[in-house]
Amino acid sequence: PWVLGPSGCPYVGGGEFSMGEGAVDSAIRKLRKRIWLEKIVESLVVSLLIAAAGVLLLSVLGHFTVIVHPFGKAVFLLAASGIAGTAVGLARRPGLKQAALEGDRRGLQDRLVTYLEYRVRPGAVFAAFRRELEEVLADRSPACLYPVNFHRRGFLAVVLIAAVAACVLLVPSSRVEEARWKEAVNNELRQEAANLAVLQSSLAEESGKRGEPEGAFLAERAALLDNLARQLNRSYSYQEAALQ
Repeated sequence: PWVLGPSGCPYVGGGEFSMGEGAVDSAIRKLRKRIWLEKIVESLVVSLLIAAAGVLLLSVLGHFTVIVHPFGKAVFLLAASGIAGTAVGLARRPGLKQAALEGDRRGLQDRLVTYLEYRVRPGAVFAAFRRELEEVLADRSPACLYPVNFHRRGFLAVVLIAAVAACVLLVPSSRVEEARWKEAVNNELRQEAANLAVLQSSLAEESGKRGEPEGAFLAERAALLDNLARQLNRSYSYQEAALQ
C-alpha cells in the first residue's frame, strides 16, 4: 500500500479527487492555495512580532524620554505592520511547481512534479500514470496532505509582548507623567483649535458675501485663524501656544 510521509494522512476513500479529468490539476491548485495562505499568515506573524518588539522598546524609552500618545503610536505601529505583513504574504504567491514539490515531500514521491512536466505530452503511458495518481489523490484531501500552520504560538507571543509593553507604560515615572501632562495640554489646545475652526468657517463664509475690500480683509483673517488652529493642534505646551 501507498505509505505517506510525516503528514500521516489517513485513507478516507472516495475523496474529493475521485477519478475525473483535471483531478490532479485541482489537487495542485488547492495545495497552492493552502501554501499561499500559510505564507500570508507567516508574513503577518513575523511583521507583528517585529512591531511588538518595537512597541516594547517604545514603552521602555518612554521612561527615559518624553513620548506623547504612546498607546496611539503602538496601535498605529501594530496596524501598519499587520497591513505590510499581509501585503508581503500576498506577494509570495507560490507557483504550481512549488505546490507540486510540497505535495511530493509529503509522500507523493515526485509524482506531482512528474505530472506537471509530462502533462503537455499526453500518451498511453502518461494516461496510465495519471489514472494511478488520481487514485492516490482520491484518498487524500489537500487539508490532510498539507495542513496549514497558523502559527498560533507566534500570535500568542505578539499578545504577550504587547501586554508586557502596556504594563511597562503603566509603571509611573517622571517622564511618563510629563508625557501625560503634555497630552492633557494638547487636548485643551485642540479644543481651542476647534473653536477657532468654527470662527474661521464663519469668517470665510461671510467674506464671500462682502465686496472689496472688506471681503478680502475677512478672508485674510479667516486664513490666519486656520493657520493658528493648525498650530494649536500640534502644540503640547501653553508657552508654545502663546507664541503662535
